[in-house]
Amino acid sequence: MRNNSMIRLIASDLDGTLLQNGSTAVSDEFLEMIPKLMEQGIMFCAASGRSYDNLRLLFEPVKDDIAYICDNGSVAFYKGQRIYENALDAEMCSRVLEKAAQLEDCDVFISCEKGVFTDSDQEDFWQFMRENSYGMMQKVPDLRQMKTPLYKIAIFSRQHTDQLAEYFQEFCEGRILAKKTAAVWVDFINPDATKGDALRALGEYFSVSPDETMAFGDRFNDVEMLDYAGVSYAMENSEEGLSLHTDGVTPAVEDIVRKLL
Repeated sequence: MRNNSMIRLIASDLDGTLLQNGSTAVSDEFLEMIPKLMEQGIMFCAASGRSYDNLRLLFEPVKDDIAYICDNGSVAFYKGQRIYENALDAEMCSRVLEKAAQLEDCDVFISCEKGVFTDSDQEDFWQFMRENSYGMMQKVPDLRQMKTPLYKIAIFSRQHTDQLAEYFQEFCEGRILAKKTAAVWVDFINPDATKGDALRALGEYFSVSPDETMAFGDRFNDVEMLDYAGVSYAMENSEEGLSLHTDGVTPAVEDIVRKLL
């Protein structure tokens, strides 16, 4: 493990990592830590499967002071500037959306440069999204008619999420990765776009080396980011085997960051 005094960039996953036990809000303690980190020359980056607008809502008090890795590494932003982008295969997106429209008991949203969109009318889906800070999601008549590069497709599945992820992983023929990222979510991401790639791009932008980078995560969609960072932590509740890729295990991100202040 490297010396923590070298750290200049901290990247953390959100759901299951910075947001624990189903929490839908970043703790006041952590939000107050971010300006203190900046005073010491340490940048914070929120790294999530969530969209840019959604992440900015979660970090409202410091939203213009941090960096963002969004949509599982498909795009990264700093101060409104797109630092990195790796959109999904357009033809395969069309096929996935066509197939998803045939599914029962599922809802779909897409994330793109223009925002987050769905064609669902299901009130329980909208309620779930509002409770998870997706209040800026917009309704369109048909997602299949959206003609814009996509960063992510996500299927909200009320049952059989594992089987759905397995089916779409084969369906996408390796051109898009279908991953179960939470109990009710299957995310579709670019196989060449990971949180690790986006973190590398941010590191290059800020002239920060891997040895000066710290990362936190709880699932294997974080593994490339954890492998890239010179210092990394898996959460105590992380997926089995993830800690083999990290320097340590922690119950809370705050416990580690507090030691840097």
